[in-house]
Amino acid sequence: VTDLLQLAESLVGLGYGNDKRLTNTLDIIREKQNENGQWLKEYDYAGKTWFDFGKMKQPNEWVTLRALRVLKALN
Repeated sequence: VTDLLQLAESLVGLGYGNDKRLTNTLDIIREKQNENGQWLKEYDYAGKTWFDFGKMKQPNEWVTLRALRVLKALN
């Protein structure tokens, strides 16, 4: 089970953050940030993990943290 953010985390972590092939993915992540600087939970991990990560389509601190880490690693 994976999502776009998880793939970006992996590739940026491996040093591919400046690879032009990742540009569209990073743009999608940036576009999903809301006006309050948060990201919504868009993927449901129900039944795939031992605990709940929050409500769907609501601002989520874990998704926000992960997205910010990806974007910060690019600087």
